[in-house]
Amino acid sequence: MSLSTHSAKQIWIIGLGIGGRRLVTRPESAALKHAQLYIGWGKAYDNAREYAAENGARLHKARRPAEIRRAILDAAEERIVVLTEGDPGTSGELDALWPSVRDLKPMVFPGVSIASYMASRAGMSCAGAPIVDLRTGQTNLAEICRRNQKVLVCSSSDLRPVMRGLAAAGFGKMVACVCEYPGEETEKLTTANVRELCDREITANAVILLVRSAEHQTGSFGIRDDAFSGVSRVLPSELRAVLMSRLNLKENATVYVIGSSAGDVVVEAAAAAKTGIVYAIEAESAGAQKTLENCRRFGSRNVRVIEGKAPGALGHIEPPDAVIIRGCAEATADIIQIAVSRNPSVRIAIITHSPETAVEAAMQLEEKNYTTDLLSLSGSRSTKKADRHTFTDNWSAYLVVTAE
Repeated sequence: MSLSTHSAKQIWIIGLGIGGRRLVTRPESAALKHAQLYIGWGKAYDNAREYAAENGARLHKARRPAEIRRAILDAAEERIVVLTEGDPGTSGELDALWPSVRDLKPMVFPGVSIASYMASRAGMSCAGAPIVDLRTGQTNLAEICRRNQKVLVCSSSDLRPVMRGLAAAGFGKMVACVCEYPGEETEKLTTANVRELCDREITANAVILLVRSAEHQTGSFGIRDDAFSGVSRVLPSELRAVLMSRLNLKENATVYVIGSSAGDVVVEAAAAAKTGIVYAIEAESAGAQKTLENCRRFGSRNVRVIEGKAPGALGHIEPPDAVIIRGCAEATADIIQIAVSRNPSVRIAIITHSPETAVEAAMQLEEKNYTTDLLSLSGSRSTKKADRHTFTDNWSAYLVVTAE
């Protein structure tokens, strides 16, 4: 097996969390034994100690992508492993890390994902189940459960408050398959419902597969604005609901969201295209980070965030089934041309606050023999003061959508 890369240093990205060295693949094992330096944090870092003791390699603790990049560049060692806790192929860690190390041309090893492991232990498919890591920040678990039949949860230090929150949201009867110490000799597997787990102590090192019962239907589009992080960058829920209803995305769709902003439309699209993929294109670094944050918050695993300005940032990604353009008025014509050249039957939606931009976009699409709907949408919400309601927070927007 060749372990070489195209860079001066050999750099491998390997997941070494679940099960430690007991659950690594043969290519991963070869690279881990060959390495001179391990860079990582958390459980993956701890699991690397055994390898380091055997081959005399150095351990370096780093968590943030910039710190990891600096450790690689400063290292005297030539064979370097960057450790992630989850499988790099399915966890969100690679999305955050990749922009900082891409130019170093690392080799990424797919590993044993928590989804495939839980599928084998629970005896049921985990295909399409979002993985929610409660240790990485705030998540809206009830909303994720409402939109997905199955959800994988990596626990925090105490799951009882989380289970109580789910029970209070009406998910007390949701089935929970609990795997404590997954992949280790002390592994323990139990099945209960959410209500039964409200007062049961569970080890911090646990994974739970939640299975939604038939009584809970998949949530409709239009997630509440205040459910997102970065509310000031979020489109009104009513506008998002109309957009997604008009697009009617298929479950295996490939979607471009150009101008992802806080990721609100990205999350909605990812919920519709459950087995497809959503490419979130965002020119601003702050917006790209907010998109990643909200994707983690809602368990949107089928999203790839690309920081850059369209149309240049579209690169050579796969042809789209649908393209959602938000802003980018000056580049709309070029984006439409690229989308149509990649898929002549692509669906296109354009959101703008300018009637001139909306009309111009509709004309550009009609020149390419598309039938378009041009909608003017507006709304307002009330706030209660004393004994009366006052309507404020007015909004208006224009939506151009190609017909099916």
